[in-house]
Amino acid sequence: VGDPQDELVLPMSYLIGPGTFRYKGYSVMSHERPGLRAGPVWNRTCIFCHNTQPYLSTMLGALPGARGVYQGVTVDALLPETKRWRDSVIDQPALDHALEAEISHFGGRPDRQRLLPQAIDMTRGNFDASDLIEVGIGCEACHLGSKAHVTDPKSHQTSLVPRAPWLEVDTKTRDADELRAASINHACARCHQVLFSHYPYTWEGGDRNGPAPAGGSNINSGEARDFLLGACSTRADCTACHDPHSPDNSAIAKQLEGHDGDAVCTKCHAKYLGDDALRAHSHHDPAHDGARCMGCHMPRKNMSLDGALTRYHRIGSPTDRESKWTGRSSARSATPTKPYARSWRRWRAGTAKNMIERSQRSCTAASTRTCSRRRSIAESRMNKPWRCNSSVTRAAKRACKRWPAS
Repeated sequence: VGDPQDELVLPMSYLIGPGTFRYKGYSVMSHERPGLRAGPVWNRTCIFCHNTQPYLSTMLGALPGARGVYQGVTVDALLPETKRWRDSVIDQPALDHALEAEISHFGGRPDRQRLLPQAIDMTRGNFDASDLIEVGIGCEACHLGSKAHVTDPKSHQTSLVPRAPWLEVDTKTRDADELRAASINHACARCHQVLFSHYPYTWEGGDRNGPAPAGGSNINSGEARDFLLGACSTRADCTACHDPHSPDNSAIAKQLEGHDGDAVCTKCHAKYLGDDALRAHSHHDPAHDGARCMGCHMPRKNMSLDGALTRYHRIGSPTDRESKWTGRSSARSATPTKPYARSWRRWRAGTAKNMIERSQRSCTAASTRTCSRRRSIAESRMNKPWRCNSSVTRAAKRACKRWPAS
């Protein structure tokens, strides 16, 4: 079936670290499969995030006027408006010349009336391993302009922000510190954004496939986008905890689980330095794990490649409105300590009641999925069935074939 020359993604992969196989695709959400089958065509789905290619190929789908899903779309479309970089074409003839070169490279005949969509179609259908700058992640994957820099180091410096004679990028930063953080975080988010996930639900609500801004991912590989959703990303960057030039960050990650992780946070949040300040803020003994910053602000609740829980990278407060109203419980909030259990249960039940009332007011047959999800969350928080008395909600229940029988 299909083109015999197509390279299909295998249904499983081998993890070098633990030395085990794992299923691909929905593997992080389900460990059992009714069977195995080959995945999509490799060079039309996976090639850009796992290798090094010309950045123009990556950003074609993000240029003004681009339409439709494209494997090289940048992270900005998946961010709130205030977090997005804005790309502007300042020299259209120069861009047209670049697009014509791309189309010709793939054996096409440039159509001056539709250069951008044609370049996207030609790239998506024809880009393969022979067009890569380097197999695997090389310098150019992050440091744009590396090839020119190696040729002439004095005249050409690398850049994490895209540069071209026809391009202007508004990073929406206010000073050099913000620019540095935004540049690094956006570079990481070129790949670490879970672009191809078809699981629609996110931690703070919203739908990854819908028009509304979606919350953070609940599976791995979206860490950089999740980090950009939080407030810390304006000053902090991914390299505060991760070394992109190290072949293995596991030792660093293990070290950051302790007081070294707190030290990363207190570089900015200096008011929490010292045992007394940390005890007052965390309500835990500073010597114990309960007082660690990441325990509450980066809880282990995302599914990793090996099926274990990994840390959620949207740094925020457990009392954020988004987390309380539409979010699902974190690893810490699901198991409160005894001194705070009573107030925690009272707050949780009150939030559930508000969710129920909101669903009853707004639910219609067209929004059955949202209502159903809120219903299940509310029931789990109240530990008892939800009996709905809303006529519009009952109508929605009748309209939805997936609604469980009452």
